[in-house]
Amino acid sequence: MLLNFWATWCIPCVKEMPALLKLSQRWQAEGRAAAVLPISLDRAGLAKVQEFYAQHGLSSLPLRNDKGGAAGRAFALRGLPTSILIDAKGREIGRFEGDAPWDGPEAAALFKALFSET
Repeated sequence: MLLNFWATWCIPCVKEMPALLKLSQRWQAEGRAAAVLPISLDRAGLAKVQEFYAQHGLSSLPLRNDKGGAAGRAFALRGLPTSILIDAKGREIGRFEGDAPWDGPEAAALFKALFSET
């Protein structure tokens, strides 16, 4: 699973969302058990995130909001966006701080290597 902590007011987060959508769609098309799970830290709540999803065509991504920031604190986030790769046993195996081209060739090579290990 790729957990992605983000917020609607975070410019790098907004830039990254289309790549996360494409990654999620690719994994679904490949029949992967892997999932992309964006978790918004917007204090304005779920309605704000729903509005953002509708405006940006992100409806196929899971919709989660951590209004109080408990999950962000549990993962000791230092900033947004932060993406955390979780293995099948629930362990953190990687972390990337900042926006990333999750739909690019480098990410594809990373995930191909990880999937071949499982």
